[in-house]
Amino acid sequence: MVVNNKVKGGAFALVLAAAISIGPAINYFEPAPSDTVKPVVTAYWDSLGNVWTICKGHTKDVHRGDTATQAQCDRYSLQDRIVAAQTVHRCLPMLTDPDQLGSLTDAAFNLGSGVVCSSTLHRDAVAGDYWDMCMQLTDATGADGMPDGWTKANGVRLKGLVLRRIYDRDWCLGHKHPLPTDISP
Repeated sequence: MVVNNKVKGGAFALVLAAAISIGPAINYFEPAPSDTVKPVVTAYWDSLGNVWTICKGHTKDVHRGDTATQAQCDRYSLQDRIVAAQTVHRCLPMLTDPDQLGSLTDAAFNLGSGVVCSSTLHRDAVAGDYWDMCMQLTDATGADGMPDGWTKANGVRLKGLVLRRIYDRDWCLGHKHPLPTDISP
């Protein structure tokens, strides 16, 4: 398991809690390809992320033809969630609210470290403007100058990403709702 030795004591507990808390969102929003019912999962090309992927969103060191067992997929998921939670802690150490930590860990898991380390969301958090920080999850300005909140892949707005950003924003604001029942296009 990947655990940063610099995360200690109470901070470690916050990181671990955030990593665990995003499990249901990942299971919902990161459905693995249909072959996951088999004992071995095969890597697939994620055309939206332009990256080889295996299991439920794992991309680190994945190549064409790679396979993983369910046990490996479970390990990848935990490792990826811990890395995302550590990233939030490293870039936004002032945060202690479990809802903010959980939602931003899910955003970092799905979008990468830039969302919490080098964005307007980060700037708002550092300034102590936690309302605007959370709102950036749906209101961030995209490359086209429109507020898209990280809801596009390859220039196309996707319903699943819109719903995930709304879910994360509301969770960040302390209004966690049940996961939506339909994310089909």
